[in-house]
Amino acid sequence: MTTPQPAAPHPRTATSGRAAAEAAKGSRKAHNAKTAPHHPEPRLSASHSDQNYLLSAVQQRATRHARAQREGPPSLGRQVAQIGVLGWIVVLPALLGMFAGRWLDHHFGTGIFWTSPLLLLGLAAGCWAAWQWVHGR
Repeated sequence: MTTPQPAAPHPRTATSGRAAAEAAKGSRKAHNAKTAPHHPEPRLSASHSDQNYLLSAVQQRATRHARAQREGPPSLGRQVAQIGVLGWIVVLPALLGMFAGRWLDHHFGTGIFWTSPLLLLGLAAGCWAAWQWVHGR
């Protein structure tokens, strides 16, 4: 025969959010003690570099949010310009790789031996630069 557990106070009737959270935590502990074996709660520890990264990410987000609140949504012209810049960031390195490969192939008489790899290398570099540009904004 089990004894009934007292119900946790309703969050709206509790004197504070902390009191309600502690009451709920206490009832969970009592329930878990009866139904499951005891396992210590994991300790969360973050290294100093993780804390610095988190702090800088939060500060960067706060700065972006403040700028967005101050400036408002970007205009249609600005969005189209950003798409154009993003396109050129990808296309320009690919074109440079293709032209360098064509020059090397013409100079050494190797067909398209250099054009293909340098085109793909330029495309990869352009995609990486676009990724950096998008995440830096």
